[in-house]
Amino acid sequence: REHESEAALRSYAQRDRVHTAEDPRQVEDLALEQAHADRQGGKRTLVLAQATNEHLDELNARAQAIRHQAGELGRHSADLPGRPYKLHAGDEIQIRRTTPHPELGALRNGTTAHITNVARDGQRINLRLPDDRDVHLDRAQIDQGDIRLAYVQHPFPAQGQTTDTAHLIISDHATHQGSYVALTRAREQTHIYGAIDELELADGQDRLSALAEQMSRSERETPSIDTPLAHEAAIEAEQQLELDQPQHEPSDAREVGAEPSLGWEP
Repeated sequence: REHESEAALRSYAQRDRVHTAEDPRQVEDLALEQAHADRQGGKRTLVLAQATNEHLDELNARAQAIRHQAGELGRHSADLPGRPYKLHAGDEIQIRRTTPHPELGALRNGTTAHITNVARDGQRINLRLPDDRDVHLDRAQIDQGDIRLAYVQHPFPAQGQTTDTAHLIISDHATHQGSYVALTRAREQTHIYGAIDELELADGQDRLSALAEQMSRSERETPSIDTPLAHEAAIEAEQQLELDQPQHEPSDAREVGAEPSLGWEP
């Protein structure tokens, strides 16, 4: 499996889609800046990283800061207790807990949306769903939905999404299963980012080989992180649906499927 991963990674490198820097912070900045450039170019894009929830929050806050500096977000904000960021008009978000809605029946776990407006007092937000329906959420619904920024996501909650481009940050928590999911999100291009400082180079081993090895580890070979695996997220979504008994669902709602078969398509 590692030989297949290395061959696939070298194919990406030949097309200038593998990027390295000395330390993780520099690598993350590269991915966030390139995703922002894609977004400004009219592309739908996503940054993916197998990281702790706290680190994902930090990365999303940094992605949001880039958009703030570019003048792309609204002035009014809605607080998110426990998160290092607030919500603004223009932000891309994901609902992480199924939430009953009087018009839609339920907003499913995993639903993505674009914030079109935030009330002056921050107690109400307007969302545009991928099927172009508009949704209004009050403070109770915002809190119940466990809403998070969606610029940077863990691969498994992103399973089922398709973007124009994807930017995969390889971290200490990377696994073969997560890398596969991340590498199959984009229609056009996927770029891979790795920190040289985190590579464990054996004698005579080059960076691409070490990076491929890091991407190919099994779940049991990596440190545990506080992010539900695919089957756990699916079970949670099913239980919530049974309780909510929705009558209508946004078209972007998704089931988190089983792990894909091994092997990469560069």
